[in-house]
Amino acid sequence: MAPMRRELFLAGLAALGLAGCVSKPPPIARGLSHNIHDAQSEFAELVPTRFPVGSAVSDLLAELHHEHFKIGPADARHPSFQFTAAVNHPGLGCRTAWYISWAAEAGRITAIEGYYLVECL
Repeated sequence: MAPMRRELFLAGLAALGLAGCVSKPPPIARGLSHNIHDAQSEFAELVPTRFPVGSAVSDLLAELHHEHFKIGPADARHPSFQFTAAVNHPGLGCRTAWYISWAAEAGRITAIEGYYLVECL
């Protein structure tokens, strides 16, 4: 392979690898900081602001379904909640995930938290 072609190939491969580490967030998480630590704090604050305690669970579920979150019972990572919704974006070398966990009673949110994770090799 000619040196120029090889450099272009390697540059394209590197760009593809970097693109795998950047995932388009679900609509609820758009506009967060590009700094991962800041974005994690922002998402943790955003979720209970968008769906405050006392809100209808039906509104939360409608929004999460619309944004393609997978909804299920809480797991070991979120033991104080009844339900968890997640959007995962695997990439080349990195995975990003947005979690929303909540508890409810009589159709109303009683507790809610948001988590944003980025895991890279």
